[in-house]
Amino acid sequence: MAERFLRVITDWIRYWPVPEADTEVEQRLSMNEKGQVWISRYRYGEKTEKHPLAEKEVLRISEKEAEEILNLAEVLADSEKDFEAMDAGRWNLSVRNETGMEKTKSGSFLFGQEESIRTLCAAIRAAVGKEDLFLLDGGE
Repeated sequence: MAERFLRVITDWIRYWPVPEADTEVEQRLSMNEKGQVWISRYRYGEKTEKHPLAEKEVLRISEKEAEEILNLAEVLADSEKDFEAMDAGRWNLSVRNETGMEKTKSGSFLFGQEESIRTLCAAIRAAVGKEDLFLLDGGE
């Protein structure tokens, strides 16, 4: 039996305007079914293709909260809805279930997104105590 796992990678870079140096532009959040959470934040690196790491944290949430978040993420990953837009930040969601099957979904930050995205983002922010995460809604 595989460990359930979630990864969200968000990139706030758009076509215009170009971010100021040292502006936070990318976040990565990973979480497992045991409630271990890893958050990495990256800032804009003007002259490099890879954004420099600004901060890295390891947190723990309850297994009950982790299970709720993983369940919400699996429902979203199974959705057939399209979450794409032009000139908006992007997100990539990857969820692995207990059988080891990995599902992925990607989209753009669309403010006022559907309920499943708002619910998942709210659950993650509440569990980790971080309101400033971009997640799937851009920090709406």
